[in-house]
Amino acid sequence: MSPEQLSRIIRATAELIGARLDAVFADLNNLLPDILLIADASPGGRPAKADFEPLRPQLQAIMARHDGLVDGAGIAFGRDVLHDAASWLEWWRLGQGGEPEFAAHVFNPNSIRYYEYSAMSWFQLPTMSGRSLATGPYIDSGGTDLNIVTLAVPVQTAHGSPSALGADLFLPVLASIFLKSVATRDRAVVMVNDGGRVVTSNTARHSTGTLLSATSPSAFAALFDDYVSVPSAEPGRIPWLVGILKNG
Repeated sequence: MSPEQLSRIIRATAELIGARLDAVFADLNNLLPDILLIADASPGGRPAKADFEPLRPQLQAIMARHDGLVDGAGIAFGRDVLHDAASWLEWWRLGQGGEPEFAAHVFNPNSIRYYEYSAMSWFQLPTMSGRSLATGPYIDSGGTDLNIVTLAVPVQTAHGSPSALGADLFLPVLASIFLKSVATRDRAVVMVNDGGRVVTSNTARHSTGTLLSATSPSAFAALFDDYVSVPSAEPGRIPWLVGILKNG
């Protein structure tokens, strides 16, 4: 395969991945007004956990609309947003039978299963920056305990610290989309995040979650014969690139 053909392939792949993730971000953004309406309508602007139960069909619909790419969706509440819980996740996942199931988490700091989501990058980065972001792959310790990617959109209600509306990507489906688009193993093609961690690739030498030798965007040029950023309707929210490794 010629360098020109490979160049076209990685650009088409980056555009495809960007479009699929942008569609998930669009679904999340469409839900934001309903979250704010519920919060504003509650006494003192501080809702209860149960006030968000009417949004469950919409969260489950996000999982159903993306051909298996999204296997979890929900709301992670910021501190003091709810009047009846300091921490809470209104979060749903696809069960083994493909049906949505409520994802119960442990919020007891004394438990070995404690899920301190407020300290995790998928929650911290978008809520602190005020910008939507794709985070990962990372090990979801205390949650799925698997390598996942989370797309998150910050939500600021009248009271409390920012919350995050998010969707978890099922990485085997993301890998399948990538491999079908690349459609060659003549050269090693990888998709990595801005920390140099492999999201997926077409070679077992660079599996999901492993690090390339370069871990900053400025150093990536030395690793690739050619590479391109994954585009997005909101620049920067998908900090990934697709590249052809030198000597790969």
